[in-house]
Amino acid sequence: MSIEVSRLATAEDFDEAAYLKANPDVRRVVENGGFADGRDHFQQYGRSEGRRLLFSPDLSLARQQKMARLRPHLRDDMPCKWDG
Repeated sequence: MSIEVSRLATAEDFDEAAYLKANPDVRRVVENGGFADGRDHFQQYGRSEGRRLLFSPDLSLARQQKMARLRPHLRDDMPCKWDG
């Protein structure tokens, strides 16, 4: 399962791939040579337009932490298949 998260782009956490993924119109303009790259667009227009980043976070650590919290509450006397 893949989850995509969107957040406001800032100069401090700018990520080129995430910016172009969230803004396909900008990606097309960059591909056609209208801007040198996504950062160029962000600095000229994107920041003032409130453009966003779109990325897929790694959820494996969050899953592991959740299972660690749940394990004490799970019954171990019932048959089950665990593959995690």
